[in-house]
Order: sequence, then C-alpha cells, then structure tokens
Amino acid sequence: MEDPDLIILDEPFNGVENETARKIRKILLEEKARGKLIIIATHMKVDIEKSIDSNNIYEVDGGKVKQYTK
Repeated sequence: MEDPDLIILDEPFNGVENETARKIRKILLEEKARGKLIIIATHMKVDIEKSIDSNNIYEVDGGKVKQYTK
C-alpha cells in the first residue's frame, strides 16, 4: 500500500470486536502523529470521541455541516 496523506474511513468500527477497535484507534493516532489527515464517517459518536485527540469534529445535522461539541 502506498503512503497517502489522506485516509478516509467509513464506519471503521462497525462489527469489530473491542480488541480490534483498540488496534484501529492506535493505528489512527499513530498515523495522525505522522501528519496524516484522517476523515471518519460514522453514526456512533462514541467511536469518534474515543479515537481522536482533537476538537476538529464535524457532523451533519439536518443536512447542514456543523462543528460537533461534546
């Protein structure tokens, strides 16, 4: 696989066991530390809150994109 600057994932935690989700989170944080831009589409806010260390979260609400606040 190449080394992209942008990683886009759709529901990466859907249907995976806890240990696999933990490994995915670890990889995502490592890639972020390497300067990657990571976009995750998910319906589960807990997946995002556990997987990021930033306030750059956006959500679609009523057809509009807005910044997510915890």
